[in-house]
Amino acid sequence: MDDPLRAGVSFFHCSMRDSTVIYRSFYEAIKELPKENQAEVWSAIFEFSLNFNEIELTGLSKTIFILIKPNLEANMVKWKNGNKAKRKPNESELKAKPKRNRSKKQANEDEDVDEDKDENVELGLFKDEGLKFVDWFLNNHKPAKMTVNDKMKKDWSNVYCKLRSLGKTKDDIKSSVTYARTDSFWQSNFLSPSKLIKKNKDGIMYIDVFMNRANKEVPQENIYKPSERYPIAE
Repeated sequence: MDDPLRAGVSFFHCSMRDSTVIYRSFYEAIKELPKENQAEVWSAIFEFSLNFNEIELTGLSKTIFILIKPNLEANMVKWKNGNKAKRKPNESELKAKPKRNRSKKQANEDEDVDEDKDENVELGLFKDEGLKFVDWFLNNHKPAKMTVNDKMKKDWSNVYCKLRSLGKTKDDIKSSVTYARTDSFWQSNFLSPSKLIKKNKDGIMYIDVFMNRANKEVPQENIYKPSERYPIAE
């Protein structure tokens, strides 16, 4: 996926963005901070999302913003793609296009097929990473008594690819799995990567829950190096 701060820079400079997407997970993470840090993080979110400027942060404010930033970048890419000018077909193209009457049902079915193709293309970008992730999980965190088949491996790979397409990084995903599989409560309740993309009763994806909790359990002196608290095998 293109980095919105590198790809299309000229597009951002000549356009204005009037809105952004705020997830409940942002609120849940930020509300636990001291008031001063809350103000810094919210200011950084809106400055980054609306004006495409990244504010220099430190300490807890920087840590929380780093966790939120991938979601902001993913939404910026979607916004940029949605604002691209569409080329109008010329007269010869219009004449060449076959005329046909379609039922509303057929039109909806065709639209669903197009959406599936787009999703498959996007997930395909991370296919190799997804396969490596599955091998990593099997070698490091698979429950001892779990029997794994090819369908489960495919499902786990797809979960990884979907999370990457949502802006999560490799370390986000691996550190979340490592946290859940080593936590005293979650190790018996988190048995496979499929849990990461599911949502809890508050509508928050479990990967965001685990990322937030893992970060809070990191010793203060290692606040910028969560991998030292929950090592990620390559």
